[in-house]
Amino acid sequence: MSEHEKGATISLLSQAGVKVRNWWSVAAELQADWRRDEAKGWPMAMIFREHLPSWGYLLDTSTAYNNNKMVPSKE
Repeated sequence: MSEHEKGATISLLSQAGVKVRNWWSVAAELQADWRRDEAKGWPMAMIFREHLPSWGYLLDTSTAYNNNKMVPSKE
């Protein structure tokens, strides 16, 4: 399928009321559930970490701060 065909298909679906999504937008919606039950959200966090290394670095830093393994400078 060419990019033109793909774009035309997405446009037709959108006009028909379909909410066009990709894996990132679905995963981001699931991420909101992490606040409610972190144990269930952790596997999704690992998927984000694997596919988005820069996001993984943020996760690692946040986890280190939360576990008192990283202390901010006193400056």
